[in-house]
Amino acid sequence: MWKPIPHTFLLSLVVTVFMGGVSSNAAGGVLDDFEKDATQGEGATPKKSTPPASTSTKSPPADTADDNKCTYVYECTPKSPTLGTEGYTDYLFGSMINDFMRWMFSPLIEIGERSFQFATGMMSRTDIPLREEGDVLVPYAQFSLARLYIAQGLGASDVRTSAGVGPFAVGFRHNNYVEDGVIHNLTLRSWQLMYRGIVNENLALGFAFGGSDLVGNRTTKGVNFFIPFEYRINRIASLGGEVGAHTFNATTVGDSRIELRYGARYASMIVGYRWLDAPLVKLRGPLIGLSLYY
Repeated sequence: MWKPIPHTFLLSLVVTVFMGGVSSNAAGGVLDDFEKDATQGEGATPKKSTPPASTSTKSPPADTADDNKCTYVYECTPKSPTLGTEGYTDYLFGSMINDFMRWMFSPLIEIGERSFQFATGMMSRTDIPLREEGDVLVPYAQFSLARLYIAQGLGASDVRTSAGVGPFAVGFRHNNYVEDGVIHNLTLRSWQLMYRGIVNENLALGFAFGGSDLVGNRTTKGVNFFIPFEYRINRIASLGGEVGAHTFNATTVGDSRIELRYGARYASMIVGYRWLDAPLVKLRGPLIGLSLYY
């Protein structure tokens, strides 16, 4: 049975997140600073000098070398060969890797099967109900549009879309950051291949990876990885988000968000918070928007 949460509580949470998240300390050229910080890369590591190889090719005769080492009788006794030790080590290591892979991938396969059952009903499983049309969990198609407020005179538009069936989907997102008094905007766009799993009838968890472009004074290409999640609180509210990062020129840029969806089937209002963190410059703030899903 669904346990509804009082609407006053949800409304209070929305107002608190939105009004408390706007920063009042605007600084000129923040987007330029962020682009430089996010694409700076790692410093060049000086190569270590390699000592010249020895040109001497002489070595003492085998008999002489053995004689020099045979101070005591037991030193001249050949050691018994350890036959089978290397093979046993390889077997033990391979068994540990096999167990680890089974421990890691079995849950992923399981939640993928549940996702396919939830979306299509073709897996003949009774533990997961069939998805209702317009459900927020693992939708066939989704489109979200939001406005992000970072500081006075600094904000961004946030567009995300995805499409797929069950565990497999593709996604695209486009973020355009605009700062007053700055000629060049900053655009972050990315695409992902997504794996969406169903943990239970109220919780979805997945993985996404792909490519990213950071476009400002120049265009810098990179890669990204995300772990999205969605928890259905009741029939009109859910809590979702993602934890992830982009990598540009060996520099990691954290990208995470938390969102509260409030609405009905097919559509909901979203209120949340977004973190986009380069090593030194942070673009953070609350967001508000609309999400459509089928």
